[in-house]
Amino acid sequence: MAGNGVRSRVFRHIRAAPAAGPAVGAASQLTPPLLHGTLRGAAKRKATRQGGDIMRRSIVSSILLLTILASAVPAADLTSVRRQWQKLQDRESAVLAPKSHDRAERAMVALESAASSSSTSLPDKLQTAQDRLDELEEAVTLARSTWSHALQLRARAREAGADTASASWEQAENILVASARKLEVGRSEAAVRQATPLPGLYDQARLEAMKFYLVGRTKARLAEAEKGKATRYTPRSYVRALDVVTMTETLLEEGKGEADMDIRDSAARAAREAEHTLFLLENIRNSCETANRGRIESTILDWEAGVQRVAETLGIEPDFRQGMGLPLQHALVESDRVVRERNHLRIQLAQRSDQVDSLEHVIQELKVHISDFEGMVAELRPFREEANTVAAIQALFTRSEGQVLLDDRDLVLRLHGLRFASARADIPAQSVAILDKVAEAVQALPGAHVVVEGHTDSSGRADRNKKLSQERAQAVREWLIREAGLDPGRVTAVGHGSSRPVATNDTDAGRALNRRIEITISRPG
Repeated sequence: MAGNGVRSRVFRHIRAAPAAGPAVGAASQLTPPLLHGTLRGAAKRKATRQGGDIMRRSIVSSILLLTILASAVPAADLTSVRRQWQKLQDRESAVLAPKSHDRAERAMVALESAASSSSTSLPDKLQTAQDRLDELEEAVTLARSTWSHALQLRARAREAGADTASASWEQAENILVASARKLEVGRSEAAVRQATPLPGLYDQARLEAMKFYLVGRTKARLAEAEKGKATRYTPRSYVRALDVVTMTETLLEEGKGEADMDIRDSAARAAREAEHTLFLLENIRNSCETANRGRIESTILDWEAGVQRVAETLGIEPDFRQGMGLPLQHALVESDRVVRERNHLRIQLAQRSDQVDSLEHVIQELKVHISDFEGMVAELRPFREEANTVAAIQALFTRSEGQVLLDDRDLVLRLHGLRFASARADIPAQSVAILDKVAEAVQALPGAHVVVEGHTDSSGRADRNKKLSQERAQAVREWLIREAGLDPGRVTAVGHGSSRPVATNDTDAGRALNRRIEITISRPG
């Protein structure tokens, strides 16, 4: 420890302090021979005083250092030693290592005394206690590893209450302490030999405790019943209670665990039978041995009243003319019927619960399908709206004015009714109504791109036809921009001449169909 190092430095400091002898020697060496005798006494006295002062200062310094050392003992060290001592006691060091336990206990008493008085010996006491506790911990660990199985059985016996209700427990504890003393002094073989009976004794102690706590009170009550002449007045009840007690003890002897439900149920039944025996004994004996002959009648009537309440609850009118046997039998039959009905209802309830669970599962699936359907409807809604728009646009134009065709997502207005004068590109007044409908169709599809295509029949030169178709398409484009307010950047015009006929050019009707304006509206998205 740090305290030991400080103390050793203090003691070295004390040993290193100058003594009186050397000071006298130094004075004699410095004094001339002639004056040696005269100054010898004065020098000696002076050196003695100096040495004494130095010694006193050293002692005072040492005491101060020791006091500081004592007051500076870390509180954590003292706390940890106390904690270790408590932990070893919890591990039953007094039983598993009695000799080391006694030494450690004495060291702890001395330590606590020094701590309470703030003694300067506290560091030494602390170190001694720590050493003793380390020795004790080593001894306890050795004992626990040597007798691990026996100590497990000991713990189970204590859980059963053997330390307060078993003679075998005391015998086992004496052997354990004696064996532990041998183990502490290194006689391990003798310690193991002496501890051989421990497993059997602790098992026996556990059995004795279980018997005492589970059936001990019941046996005492039956002894009380026997003393009260139960064998004369209530022999059947008495013997029945004894049989249940014997059965419980047999279960215990077979080595079943205390937590076994058979043992606990049997012990509880034995207790009930014993109390029943005492109840019957008191009533029957008092009725037979006292002058109050009406007590038996009162007792029977009380019992009949109890049966009456049960029977009425079951919807039965009891008849006690021949005693309680027949009413009890009827009550038993009716109660069996009630139990069967209850069980049937429970089964039905379970089936209904299963049906409810199944329906809830179906409902959840339907909710998922509905959600999916709603999602599909939401996805299709824009397409439906577009379809309605296309239908409305188709309804704008008469058959003589033109056709509304679908080309994938494009809308094509094939306008046969938009007629130009021969070789002219001026929009005739009678065709303005058709262009108004075109403007309405384009505006019904915001953001759409519009391509105006001009077409001619095959009459005349091809280059002239192409130029004429371009001029007519450009005239329609300019009208849509000017009159309908379309964005010029979204409207283009192109002339195809006679290169894209839709009918034969051999007849007047066919050539009339080929002379046309087609407007392609490309829907956004």
